[in-house]
Amino acid sequence: MIERFLDLQGQELEIRSHELELEFQREKNHKAVAETSIKANLEDRANHRGHVERVSKLNTFGVICLFIIASGVVCYCLYLGKEALLIKSVEVIGLLVAGFMGGYGYKSAKTAKAVPQNNNNINPE
Repeated sequence: MIERFLDLQGQELEIRSHELELEFQREKNHKAVAETSIKANLEDRANHRGHVERVSKLNTFGVICLFIIASGVVCYCLYLGKEALLIKSVEVIGLLVAGFMGGYGYKSAKTAKAVPQNNNNINPE
């Protein structure tokens, strides 16, 4: 009986050592996956920052170009003595901008209502 008990204890220790090896391997695998995930997140954030920077530069460049073109048109109209054309153009452009801003405001207000608010103070009673 004692020999059988010792054999069972030996087998149990062997099984336990295999379980520990498997657990160690599992931990190594989790570590590798976590490191890969962190590396991918860092690269993604760097790419996102670069994209946002490029878009910001393009937007700034576009606004500057539009301002230069508008200033050129204004100067040219004033040079030709066509103030009435300039005033009418400003009125039309103002109406277009006001319509755009009104539509954009309406869309953003409608979208804000569609998004549910997170109310943490709701009582379950």
